Amino acid sequence: MKQIQIIVPNRTGVLDEVLEVLAHAHINVESVDVESMGSNGVIALMVDHYEDAFKLLSHAGYSAVSEDVLVLTVPDKPGALGKISHQLHEANIGIRSLRILSRSEGHTTVGLVCEDHDAASKLLHDALAVAR
Repeated sequence: MKQIQIIVPNRTGVLDEVLEVLAHAHINVESVDVESMGSNGVIALMVDHYEDAFKLLSHAGYSAVSEDVLVLTVPDKPGALGKISHQLHEANIGIRSLRILSRSEGHTTVGLVCEDHDAASKLLHDALAVAR
């Protein structure tokens, strides 16, 4: 799965502008995370039509970057995310972002971006297999 990261100015209304570009093209936002850092902000998006969204945002003048996201399903219980974090730490694989996408029926689905996507994918193979 792919994630789009956009660096934007930290000002009122910029998220509305980005979402409006996507809405006009009938692109559904499946996940969004927004953070501000001083005079800039970062918007991270997962959408149903990734290629179209990436092109639209780039053509609209946004600085869009693509990232690979591992989608994992882990037990919805204390320590489950810690176990994933510990495995990555022990393998010296940095986590760039982690977000809970959904929770249901005793499981949590997580979106994870790592510094070494391929190594993380191999290491976390069992959790990835459950998510498929």
